[in-house]
Amino acid sequence: MQTGRLLPRRLLTVALDATTEETYLNPIDGSAHTAERWETYEPQGGRRTCAEKVCLESVRLLQEDSVIASRTSVDALTGLIEASVSSANRVLATQTGPFQLLVQYTCEPGKQAVELAYQGEVDEAALQSLHEALSAIPPIAVSDTVSFQISLRVANTSAEAAEDSGG
Repeated sequence: MQTGRLLPRRLLTVALDATTEETYLNPIDGSAHTAERWETYEPQGGRRTCAEKVCLESVRLLQEDSVIASRTSVDALTGLIEASVSSANRVLATQTGPFQLLVQYTCEPGKQAVELAYQGEVDEAALQSLHEALSAIPPIAVSDTVSFQISLRVANTSAEAAEDSGG
């Protein structure tokens, strides 16, 4: 399985230093995904200053970009990613960071499943609230299963987020 350049230029672009690896072991469900080359998508222009509590770090497609492109639109994916970051900022506004979140979406016609993993110390009640908020986002239009992950960085404060991002 090889990822490509499906994601929108206005939000994400392919990282030039993508890691070459044969197998990606999914930390959320333990599944193995094989590709000739994995490409991680990062915000356009690289990781830029982010004054928000929660910032998008990267996106990893768990299927070939041609498969995803045949099943949904770039606008649908972009909307879901933006809604996820917005929800995370709202729900985690009072949480003490820093920590990392990995959000996996498995989108199917009429529904989508959300799974979370994290690194660092985070309140379990906050994770449950985040899961509920992300699960409440309306499903995107897909013709068949689409799976991807977004990596989010949660800072201690918005000021720390800007400082950590080089701002």
